[in-house]
Amino acid sequence: MKKNIVLLSFILSVSIFSQQNQFQPSRFYLGSKYDESFFSHILALPSNNADSVDIYLCYTFYYTDLVFQKTDDDKYYAMPEIEVIFRDDGGITRKRFISNDTIIANSYSGTQQKRSYSNVAKFSLLNDNYKVVSKFNNSKSRTFPIEHTISKYSDDKLANMFVLSNAQTDMITPGIIPYSPFFSNNNCLPFYSGNFTIFIPTKSENRDYNFTIEKVENKNELNWKPFETLEGTVDKMERRIDYKWRIDQYNYHGGKNIRGDFNFKDFITISIFNNQDYNRKTETYTYHSFIPGKYILTITDNNLKTQFPFEVKWYNMPKSLADPMYALEQMQLILTDEEYKNMRNKDKNEVFANIMNYWNRRNRSLPKGNYSREMIEFFDRVDYAEINFRTLTQKEGAKSDRGKVYILNGNPDEITTTIKDKKTNEIWHYNKLNKRYIFEIVSVGNYKLVKIEE
Repeated sequence: MKKNIVLLSFILSVSIFSQQNQFQPSRFYLGSKYDESFFSHILALPSNNADSVDIYLCYTFYYTDLVFQKTDDDKYYAMPEIEVIFRDDGGITRKRFISNDTIIANSYSGTQQKRSYSNVAKFSLLNDNYKVVSKFNNSKSRTFPIEHTISKYSDDKLANMFVLSNAQTDMITPGIIPYSPFFSNNNCLPFYSGNFTIFIPTKSENRDYNFTIEKVENKNELNWKPFETLEGTVDKMERRIDYKWRIDQYNYHGGKNIRGDFNFKDFITISIFNNQDYNRKTETYTYHSFIPGKYILTITDNNLKTQFPFEVKWYNMPKSLADPMYALEQMQLILTDEEYKNMRNKDKNEVFANIMNYWNRRNRSLPKGNYSREMIEFFDRVDYAEINFRTLTQKEGAKSDRGKVYILNGNPDEITTTIKDKKTNEIWHYNKLNKRYIFEIVSVGNYKLVKIEE
């Protein structure tokens, strides 16, 4: 283990994140890693008319999933079809929404980037119970229908809830709820979220509600951190205060920011703050935070008890990180023998807890719960290396010489090939590191690191 570390000059603080901006996954990698590339978020809010409900439909997808056609002026366009169907309790279709977006890219490379597009539609429906199915009909990759349920509003009960991520709750303008449509399907909270707020629209005059939040245990999920049941009183808010739901969206057509403000009112809220505490003695962080999994929110008062399910979801989790034993094995590149020994354990949840704690200690930015962007970058590279540097002679791409260099340094600025003395070399140039890694092609598909030049 040590000789590899010496040979490759594996200095974590210098190497691992020095080339982050150059990280560009291949199409094959994108198709294998990003399991979910279509997101649909639906808000159902009581309208001024008691017989109707206002629907806000938010959807997001990636350019890499679109079928583009070339125009006469050498640009590319695509016309994605998003279909959303609302059916009542009798199975009758009450609303069928079809998108009419036109996406334009200025070049072919623009069609292949991991760029996202979001849009919002608003319409009204009869106040009733609905089952909703959202589909991305003409995606290049496999996407799954997204299902959602809307309950009928009345004056004496709580019907629907929605959760919005908000990383800067204490810094926002009063009355403004910023919302990012990325990576959010209905009542699924992205794992990378910091603080968030649960909104429950109501027509009732009652504001004296209590709540509990409990985690639904699942043996098939990683449960590396115990969750203590949350209990409290819902946020006190004056009736008739109008809050705005703000979406900032970048328009790639004209390069301008599009801002949409949507008013809603008469609701109760529960604000969750992911506060962190650092123990200097053990060098560990503890968080009041949610790990991925399913949760149940229970709202109670003297007359009712209402339950709402919601989920914290780790969208696009690196494949290598999903297996704690394999993930720790890959981290041998950056761990000392003592660190690796201390982190090993027969229980996968304990191993995963050790991995998360390690990266939170090294996190150079303010941690959001248990989520470390540096950790994600590392294991994204492991995934990429495992697939793209796998050959007939090197079955595990992440353990090959090229794979190891890539994991620690990212995408090289330039790759050149030389032939000298009947030997073929592939040279990776890292300008910011002022280093060149020279690989000798020993045989077909067999690359061996022979020299590092500084």
